[in-house]
Amino acid sequence: MGRGVRLVAPENLLANVQGKYVECLLPGETVHPEKLRRMVTSMELQDMPYPMIVSNKKVKQDSFPSLSPYIELGVTDADNFQARISRRTWQSRLLVSGGIPSCGLAGVLMRRHLFADCSGLLDCFADGRLHPFRIWRTLLLTCEQQPYTNIGIITEDYVGAVPKLSLADIASHQLDWQEACHEDQAVLDAEEQQNIRQRQQAIGRELLAQAEAADIDLAAGIWPTYRQMLATL
Repeated sequence: MGRGVRLVAPENLLANVQGKYVECLLPGETVHPEKLRRMVTSMELQDMPYPMIVSNKKVKQDSFPSLSPYIELGVTDADNFQARISRRTWQSRLLVSGGIPSCGLAGVLMRRHLFADCSGLLDCFADGRLHPFRIWRTLLLTCEQQPYTNIGIITEDYVGAVPKLSLADIASHQLDWQEACHEDQAVLDAEEQQNIRQRQQAIGRELLAQAEAADIDLAAGIWPTYRQMLATL
């Protein structure tokens, strides 16, 4: 979120949301023209009231492929749009790997009541920056509190180009991952916690090496906070 953009209170934002479904696009995100028609049709034709549906975008080469947090949800044509328990998706696919679906928020269509229960996702824009990992944690764990707790996933890709991540973006994501691991520590067993620490340490070494090679000032911006986090691992 750029300078000069003012966050409004959730109730003011939600008061302007109309209709049955909500689509969110972040700066730089685009979608296929058929996305809304296809996703709304899918939601309307299902017997189960999925709180949201996600497009399983294929991971494409990023600026820093070895550091990129983007993952696929691993859905095959055989189980297209089958129920996926939201909490299990969060714990087994995202929290353990530190990854986020490559579709971004643009690949999501949610029911308006889910958006309201997430308070418009405004907590995911804290400190004047975007927190994609927090967005997915909020969405999936709020889905767990809905009358029907599963999410819908379709194999078709209705998302355009995903904004490329800078090294600072990746450092920010690593901080959010560590924060989520601390908050959800109770659901991680000892082996998972050890694997996460080792992965975070390995990513940290490579990330700092690439930042130094790019002549980035590691005493400015997000870098001191990130280096302090690494020192605690």
